[in-house]
Amino acid sequence: GQDLQVAFEGKLEEVYPTEFEQATDLQDVPAVTSSAVIKVKEAVEVPVVYIPVFPGTNSEYDSAKAFEQAGAKVNLVPFVTLDAASIENSVDTMVDNITKANILFFAGGFSAADEPDGSAKFIVAILRNAKVRSAIEQFIEKRGLII
Repeated sequence: GQDLQVAFEGKLEEVYPTEFEQATDLQDVPAVTSSAVIKVKEAVEVPVVYIPVFPGTNSEYDSAKAFEQAGAKVNLVPFVTLDAASIENSVDTMVDNITKANILFFAGGFSAADEPDGSAKFIVAILRNAKVRSAIEQFIEKRGLII
C-alpha cells in the first residue's frame, strides 16, 4: 500500500496535487441592482412543483426532496425520447404539467453527454417548441411574475 502511494504521489504530484493552499481572500459580493418585489397574484397552500427530467438531468431527486420538505407537491416527470412519437407525447405531457404547476424547476445535468457546445441543445430545442414556449409564457403571465 505504501509503495503504491509513494509511486502515485511521486510521479503525479505535479498533475494531481494531493496538497494545496486554499486562497483566503474573498471577492466582494456584487450589490443587488434591482429593487423589484416579485409577488404572485394569489397565495397557494400547497404549491405544485413541476420538474421535467431530460436525458442527462441530475440532482432532480435531491431537488424534489427539498421541495417536499418545504411542503410542496412535486411532479417529477421524465421526458421520453425513444422515438418521434415519444417526444411528441412528452411535449404534450410537459405542457400539461406546466399548466398545472405553481413552480417550474429545471435541475442541472449534462444532456447529450455534455458534448462541446451541445450540453443543453436538446433541452433548449424542447423549450423552443411552440407548444412548450406558449405554455411557459402563459405560466409567467398567469402567475404575475416579473422577469
